[in-house]
Amino acid sequence: MGYNVHPVGAQSLTLDLPNNHVFLVVHIPSSDDGDESSDGDMYLVDVGFPWPINGPINLKLLPLEYEAGGFKIRYQFNEDENIYQRVLIGGDPINNEFDDKNEARIDMNFELKPQDFKDFGDTMNIIFSDSEVSFFLNTTLLFRYITLEDENNFEYVCCLGRKIILGTATTRQIHSYETYNEMIPDVLKYFPKLDADELAEACDVYQSKH
Repeated sequence: MGYNVHPVGAQSLTLDLPNNHVFLVVHIPSSDDGDESSDGDMYLVDVGFPWPINGPINLKLLPLEYEAGGFKIRYQFNEDENIYQRVLIGGDPINNEFDDKNEARIDMNFELKPQDFKDFGDTMNIIFSDSEVSFFLNTTLLFRYITLEDENNFEYVCCLGRKIILGTATTRQIHSYETYNEMIPDVLKYFPKLDADELAEACDVYQSKH
């Protein structure tokens, strides 16, 4: 589309691998119509996690905070450490709820240094080929919006492990299953484009690992 875009590497603190998450930074050129709001803006695009996002994040307007699943997610710039951070408050929209709903945990650090996709090669190779390290190869991980009106009005579903999570901006419901095969009908209900035979085969593999 003609935009100046570059990837940046982020360090998710839940996985001890460098550049284990990829953001995209989009540079918006100066506006010809005098609209100063777009003059030199940079937007962060974070689409690599299985939970709702708040659209492109204007890095000039941090901190930015939004709700998903009844929890808050904040993007901020830490001036003391000279680094950008993603912070979870109270828990995350999918799987974790903190003991204190006001507790804030940094779950990701990142800089804006441009990188090539080849810089992520070693880490991505591990994540997508080493079943001893990567949960991607050992369990289910699916996400989609059910409805999406705006950043405050949406419904989402996530399948993670033997759980199906249904959420909105302010609520979250978790349905747990004893086995992977037990959840197949509900997975197909919320993800109808999946091939039923392939899903059954995958669930057999996941069940054998657990």
